[in-house]
Amino acid sequence: MWIIVVLPRVGRFFLCLVGHLNFGEGLASRFFGFLSYALLPAASTAFLVVLAAVTVGITSQWSFTMVLTLCFFQLGISFASHSFRSNGIQLLLGPKEHQLDEYAEEGGFMQDWQRLSRRRLIETLCVFLCMLLLRATVNFWLDGRFAPRLTAATSTEEAVFGWMMWLMVVRYLMFCYSVLHVGCGFELALDSFTLRFFKEMDIEEALEDWNILQATLRQVSTKLSDSLMTIGFCCVAGVAVLAEKAISDQTDQTETGQTFDMIVHWLSRFYPLIFFFLYTLARAAAVTQKANRVAPLVNSWKFQCLDEEEEATWMDQGRQYAVQYISQSKAGFYLRGAQLTVPHVQKCFYYLGAISFALLSRLWR
Repeated sequence: MWIIVVLPRVGRFFLCLVGHLNFGEGLASRFFGFLSYALLPAASTAFLVVLAAVTVGITSQWSFTMVLTLCFFQLGISFASHSFRSNGIQLLLGPKEHQLDEYAEEGGFMQDWQRLSRRRLIETLCVFLCMLLLRATVNFWLDGRFAPRLTAATSTEEAVFGWMMWLMVVRYLMFCYSVLHVGCGFELALDSFTLRFFKEMDIEEALEDWNILQATLRQVSTKLSDSLMTIGFCCVAGVAVLAEKAISDQTDQTETGQTFDMIVHWLSRFYPLIFFFLYTLARAAAVTQKANRVAPLVNSWKFQCLDEEEEATWMDQGRQYAVQYISQSKAGFYLRGAQLTVPHVQKCFYYLGAISFALLSRLWR
C-alpha cells in the first residue's frame, strides 16, 4: 500500500547522508551508511589524535582539551547511530516499512505531522546557521577575520579539526532532529486520540486505541533510549573535561589573554550542542507531559449511559474505569525504564547553569 511519507525529503536525505538511515535496502546503501557513521568518523578521530600527539602546535593544554571533547562527541554519535540502526528505527522511519507513517495515516494527523516535522527541521537548520554565525563572530572578535587564522605551522591540524568539528555538528543535529520528528508525531497522536475519544464517547474502542498508542510509544522510546543516553553521556563528558581543565589549570598571568581566547572558542563550539540536546529532551518530555494530562481530561467528560432509561451521571463507573486504566498505564517517553518528565529536564538546565557558572568563574579568575 502506497502512503505519503511524513519525514521531509531534505531531512531524510541528510539522515541517510550521515548514516543514521539507509538510502535503500541494497548492499551498497548499507555499506555507505556504515562508512558514514562508523568508518569515516573513527578514521578521522584517530588521525586527529595522532596529529595532536606528534604536532607541537596542537599539544597545548587548551588545544588538547578541545580535541578530547571533539573525540568524545564524534565517537559518541557513532555509538548512538549504531544503536539507532541496530534497534530497527529504520523500520519506523523508513525507507521500507514506515510503520509510524501508517499509524499517522490511520490516526488522521498525517498532514499536521508533516507540517510540524518541517518546522522542527527548520529549527535544526537555524541552529546550524546560528553556530556558523557564532563561530564567524568569535573569529572576527579574537583574530580580526571571519575564518580561522591558518599559519604554515598549524594549517594541517587546524584544518583537520575544523572539518571534523563541522562533520560532528551535522551528524549531531541530524540525530537530534530525528528525535524531534518522532516526539512531535507522538504529541499529535495523543491529541488525535483525545479528539476521537471526545467525539465518539466509546469507552471500549477508546481503550483499544489507547493500548496501541501507549505500546507504540513505549516501543519507540525504548529504541531511542540507548542513543539518547549515549549523547547525554557525551555532553556530561564535555562538561567534565572543562571541569578538569578548570581544576588543574595553573596558567601564568602572562597567558591570561590566550586562556580567555581558548575559553571563548570552546564555549562557542560545544555549548550550543549541549543546549540543543537539552531542548530535544524537553520536547521528548513534553510527550510524557501530554500523556499525563489525558486521564484528568477524560475525568471531566460526561458519558452517555448504555441504558437509555438511565440518566447520564457525572460519577459513572465506565468513566472511572477508563480514567484508572489510562492513569495506571503510565504512558510516556521512557529512558532506560525511567519516565522522562519536564521537571527532570528543568533540573538538568539548573545543574548545567550552576556548574557552568562555577567553572567559568574559576577559569576567568
